[in-house]
Amino acid sequence: LAVPLYSWTTMSSVIGALSNPKRTYDKVVNDLTVLKSIWLKPLAPADADHASRLDHFYRDQAHAYDGFRSNFLWGRRPMLAACAARLEGKSNLVWVDMGGGTGENVAMMAEFIDLSAFSAIYVVDLTPSLVEVARKKVKAKGWTNVFVEEGDATSW
Repeated sequence: LAVPLYSWTTMSSVIGALSNPKRTYDKVVNDLTVLKSIWLKPLAPADADHASRLDHFYRDQAHAYDGFRSNFLWGRRPMLAACAARLEGKSNLVWVDMGGGTGENVAMMAEFIDLSAFSAIYVVDLTPSLVEVARKKVKAKGWTNVFVEEGDATSW
C-alpha cells in the first residue's frame, strides 16, 4: 500500500486525539490562550520597563507556555541530550540557565541525567509570571538543588 508518510502521521495524531478528548481539548484551549496573547493582546505601555513589558506579554500565557513552545523548539531535547552525554560521570556541577523561564530545560535535562550530578542549578529569568511557573515546577518535582531567581541576566 503506497500511502504517504504524512498520512500515517496525521492518522496517528487523530487517533491519539480521539483516545483522550479531554487532553486534546485542554491542549487546544492552552494553544488558543497563547495565540490570543501573541496576536490580540495590546502591547504594554511604551514607558514600562523591560521586566514589566515581558511580564505583560507572558502573564496570561505562562501556564501554557511549555506545551505551546515545545512544538517550535524541536532542537531543545537533542541539545540537552547531547549536553547530558558530555557531562556523564561528572559531579558537583553548577548550571545557570539564564532566561530559563519556566524551568522546562531543567525538567527535560532530568530525562537525560540525574540532577544530583549538579550541586546547584539556577534558573534565572526577568519575567515574574514565568518565574512563578518555574518555582511551582521545582516544588512539584521536589528538586532540592534547583533555585529560581527573578533577575536580569545582565546584572545577576
